[in-house]
Formats: sequence, structure tokens, C-alpha cells
Amino acid sequence: MVDYHVTATAARGLEGLLHKELEHLGWKELSDSVGAVTGQCDIETIYRTCLGSRIASRVLLALTTVKITDAEDLYRHVIEFPWQEHVSLPRSICIDFNGTSDEIRNTHFGSLKIKDAFCDWSRDYFGKRPVVDKKTPHLRINAFLDKWSNLTLALDLSGDPLHKRGYRVAGVEAPIKENVAAALLQRIGWPDSFSPESSIVDPMCGSGTFLIEGALMALGIAPGIYRSRYGFFPWKGHQSEVWQSLLEKEKLKLEAIESGSVIAFGFDKDEKAILAAKSNMEKAGLSKVINVEQRDFTKHQLPKAHMNRGLIITNPPYGKRLDDVDSLYRLYSRLGKTCKDEFAGWVLGLITPEQSLAHQLRLRADKKNKVYNGALECEFYQYRLSQSTTKQAVEALDQASPLNESNKVKASDETDLVLSEGAKFLVNRLLKNQKKLSRWLKREGINCYRLYDADLPEYKFAIDVYDGNYHLQEYKAPKSVPLEDQQRRAKEVVLAVMQAFGLSNRQVSTKLRQSNARDNYRKLADTQHRQVVDEYGAKFEVNLFDYLDTGLFLDHRPMRRWIRENANNKRFLNLFCYTGAVTISAALGGAVVTDSVDLSKTYLAWAQRNIQLNGLDASCHSLINQDVMQFLETSSNQYELIFVDPPTFSNSKKLDGVFDVQLQHVELIEKAMRHLVPDGTLIFSNNFQKFKLDERLSTMFNVEEITAQTLDMDYARNKKIHQCWRITHDNNK
Repeated sequence: MVDYHVTATAARGLEGLLHKELEHLGWKELSDSVGAVTGQCDIETIYRTCLGSRIASRVLLALTTVKITDAEDLYRHVIEFPWQEHVSLPRSICIDFNGTSDEIRNTHFGSLKIKDAFCDWSRDYFGKRPVVDKKTPHLRINAFLDKWSNLTLALDLSGDPLHKRGYRVAGVEAPIKENVAAALLQRIGWPDSFSPESSIVDPMCGSGTFLIEGALMALGIAPGIYRSRYGFFPWKGHQSEVWQSLLEKEKLKLEAIESGSVIAFGFDKDEKAILAAKSNMEKAGLSKVINVEQRDFTKHQLPKAHMNRGLIITNPPYGKRLDDVDSLYRLYSRLGKTCKDEFAGWVLGLITPEQSLAHQLRLRADKKNKVYNGALECEFYQYRLSQSTTKQAVEALDQASPLNESNKVKASDETDLVLSEGAKFLVNRLLKNQKKLSRWLKREGINCYRLYDADLPEYKFAIDVYDGNYHLQEYKAPKSVPLEDQQRRAKEVVLAVMQAFGLSNRQVSTKLRQSNARDNYRKLADTQHRQVVDEYGAKFEVNLFDYLDTGLFLDHRPMRRWIRENANNKRFLNLFCYTGAVTISAALGGAVVTDSVDLSKTYLAWAQRNIQLNGLDASCHSLINQDVMQFLETSSNQYELIFVDPPTFSNSKKLDGVFDVQLQHVELIEKAMRHLVPDGTLIFSNNFQKFKLDERLSTMFNVEEITAQTLDMDYARNKKIHQCWRITHDNNK
């Protein structure tokens, strides 16, 4: 038989499963790309794929690949192609166009151009133009244009997408696609990793997709036998005898199903959902092996014979409004409790786009995979249900923060798990903020950010995320607020954060910020709980428990990026360097020399660890343990770039007196500018909200406030987190 060049497409993330399936079906010379697998196969294998693939969305037969120069060249290649060798006169057509190039930048325009060319060819060759039918075309043509302007024309041999099996005659809101359901069943190991006696249960079955796909897989029945039309019917290479032979063999398997051998059970409280599931089961001919009931899943009645190890898999509701959160939390919590209490030894699979809902199961996932159900990005969680894993999950949630025992939240105490009305509002706000930031965070590759900053007046906290761990800082309450109210609110904030994001207490640290000054030198604990985080490829050590500040000021993220982009081949000075994060950015940006000055040996040792973390040559990066003012008086070094971020106030015993940024910033900047080369730049920043830059500085230097340019969108609510100026020499003054 002749081998054809064929491509099968699938949802993003399923390429690996599709590759294995096609290999099993007999494809050769396979190669993967995003959402597709390409290979060689004969006509019988094409039919087996259209009929039996559980993962593929479409099967495309490549006809030709040509290079185009512009839209007219595209039209010419299509109208001159010998379509008559591949298809008869089609009654209707649909063009699927994907990709763009420098010449064709709009897929709709490319589709129209191909449609016009094909219809003109049909008129010239057959004397008749086909109509356009986007829903049920007689012939579907696929065109793909790559960035090098190579156009591939293909026939869509599947016709309708293969996930449209033909058995779904009734549906419900937000169903899972059939091929995605099958892929998740395969990913969790159904039915190969289960015993022949195992059952499959969907506790919120909807229209029964998981149950039907699972039963078809267990019985070895091809999912495409219910379809009445395929895209290869008008193809001249179609061999109806081969197709009919394969189809009849599959139908015999369906007819051989015996009653009394139930494989799958489904439950749903919605009567319409159960009616839809029954209609779909009947259409699929699987009513003998699937049993569904209108019932709350917590009140299931599985026959004892089916309570041995099996699979629970479901696509539960996830809600479209934030006011659904409370009821959805209870739903997921009840699902988790039922699975733990009654299905020990089983495997649970759950798909949801909302991570916080999955965490309400209070189970530790063995695996999770990103998967797309249509355009919706979801996670598929897999759990092995056993007493040990359940116990470990509860113990993990019961662990107290090593810093603050007063905020301990017992996961095993049912009364503590009840959110107050205020805490529910806080959960909603946290989820809303996370959703608002998520696209930006993903695009920028940021995993350390501010999530919440006293958005709700009752909960005056700043909440920062450090790569999965949460740092909660409570702003000091007025003396008029009773201590017991403060403690209650603090506990509610901790609980709300844990509930919203499914955290253990080991992932949450809580601190009281006494003022807005960076008086960060007082040690609060000695946990040595160090964590390494990444920011644009730079590595920083943070400690969320032992000091008031963590070792990395998140509000300075844009400034660190700017310094990295502007430090190449420059000498860099960092005054009040703290843990050296800005120095690391300058060094990674190509600074030839850096000097970092601070009075604290503790934080200079921290800076040294950051230098080592990033593999930098320590001989080029000096750490100077000295008072900044003394350093500026005694040093003769000159720099092209200087960063100054002083504390608001300091009365360290190592100082001769005290340091007050408002009173001493003119002297500080004047002295620092003596070390700046004529065409250099000094960046001055501080976080004293009442700070006012002395106007005298503008008479001595060029001074430009750049605060707005140094704040990312996670600080949009608190634009006074710091103030920042760019200062350069005015050589005319």
C-alpha cells in the first residue's frame, strides 16, 4: 500500500499521548510539534486513526507545500493546483487557515484568498462554484503558512473534529471534550493500570463523557463508530471496501456487550444532567455497562462487589463568579472527605482551572498536568487515596509557622476551618488579585510579587508571594483597636490565605510591621529557613521568617532590571546595600567592578552568599563593612553608576550618632555625587512616605523623579511604596 504524509492534531499538552497512540496504530517516522504529530501511514492506518483515535482532533492529508511571495502568489498556487486529482466536485467547502508570515498577516484574509482561488478553479474545471459551509461542509481544506512563507495545503480527512464522536445527543453546561476526557483517562492509567474488576466512578457526571469514554476504552471499542460522515468520503483516494471492513468489525464489538457487567457509575444532583447522560449512553449502546443516578455523590450506593480498587474521575463545577467561592469550597471539601473516608485504595483524577478549588480536597496530589479543555487552561490532578496520604496531608496543614505560634491554624479543628464573612471577602479579593496579575506574571516570568496591600480596610496586611511561599506583614493597628480584635483578624488572614491557595502553615510567615521604616536589622527568630528565588535569571536568597524584611525588596524589581540593562562595562557603587540584590543585578548586567557598602556584617554575609549563588567572581565585587558617610569621606573611587537606598532612620550602635534620611539626604547625595563621573548616573530611592526632596539639590544637579517608572503593576495600589529620582551632573552649573 502507498504511504501518505499525514498530520494528526490534538489539544496542546497532549502531543506525547497522541504520539504513543499513533505509534500503536501503525504510524511511522513520527515527529512532534505544538499540538500536532506528523508521520507516514497507509490508507488502512488512516481509517483506523479516524475511527479509533481517542486523542486526535483532526487528521490532515498533505497535498503540496509551496513557497509564496505575496497574496497574489498564494492565489495563483491554489488555482493552478490539480485539485481534480484528489477530489470530485464538492457541493460545499470550508477553508481552515492557520499561520502568518511577513506577506500574509491575517488568517481571515488568507482563508478568503484560498477560498476565492479554489472556487474559481472549480468554476473553470467543473463549470460550478461550491458554496461555503462552515458547519457541515462536503470538503474541508486545511492550509498552514509558516513564518518562512511556506504554504502547505491539506485535505481534512476527519471532516468534523474527531472529538465529536456522534454519541452526544444531549449536553450540559461546560462539558469536557470527549478527546480530552479520553486523554485524561489514559494519563491516569485507565484501564491498563487497573484490575479487570475495577470500576470507574464520576461523582458529578454531567452528561456522562468520562463514563462513556472510560467504558469504550475498557471494552476496546473505537469511539468513531457512531459518526455518519468523515472528510475522506469525497477524497478520490478513498477505498470504501477497506473502510467498511474496519467499521463492521468495530460494530460487532458493540453488539457483543452483555448486560449485567457494569463498568461505570455516575452521580449527579441535576435531573437534566442525568437525563442527558442516559440519552448519550443509549445512543452509544452502553446502557448495559453504565449506571447513573440522580443522587448526591456523598450518598452513593455502589454495590459491594464494585468497592474494590477503581478510578474516581470528574470535571466538577468551578464557578464563573467570585461569589461562588464559598459554596464551591464546601463542594470540593465534601468531595475530598468522601473520597478519603469511603474510597481508600482508589485513584482520584480531577480537572479544574482553579488551583484554589483543588486544594480544598485537602489531599496531596501525586501528579498534576497542564491540559487545555478548548481554550480553557486547566490542571489535571491525580491522587492515590490511602490512609497514609490522607494523614500526611492533614499533618502538613497542621504544621505551625516556626515564627509565630499565636497564628497557628489547626487544619484538624473543624471550627477553625469555618471562614467568617470578612474572611470570605478576603478570599475573594485574593483570588481576584491573583487572576488580575496572572497573565502579567506569566508573560514576565515573575514568581515573587505583591499580591495584596491592605485592599480591605479591616485586614491591613501586605501579602507577598515568594515562589509558592507567602509572607504576611501586618501594619500596626491604632491603639483604639482591642488586642483580641487584632489577633482575630490576623488569624483570619492566615486562614484565608491558606484556604485560597491550599497552603500548609509552613508556607506562611506572619510579621507585625511597627512602622513604615526599613528598620530591618532586628532579628525576630533563628529558623535559618532559607529559600532561593529567581528573578530574570538572577538568584537571590530570601528568609521569610527570621527578619522583618526578607532579603529582597520586591518593589525594586523594575529598578534592578534597569540597572542590569545599564551596567555593562561600568563601575557600580551600591550604598546601604543590604543583601546585595541590586549589586547582583549590576554584576549580571556586565559591571566590571562593584563596591557594596553596609554597616551590617550579617547582611554583607548574605550578599556574599548571593554572589556565590550567581557564580560571580568575588574578586571583582567588593563588600565593604563601613558607615556610608565615612566611606564617602575616605574613598577616592569613581563610578559611572551609583545606587543609594538609605533607611528612613537608624540609630545603630556602630554609628557615632543617628541617621535620618529627611534631615541628611542633601549631605548624603552631595557626597555621593563627588564619586560620580561627569556623565554618570546616580539613582536615589527611599521608602519614607512623608519624604520631600530638598529643592536645593535641583540647583546643584539635574534631578528627575522617576518613581512611576520604577513600579510594576503589583504595586499599582500602593504607589508610595518608595520614591525614586535619577540624578546627574549639570556640567553648566
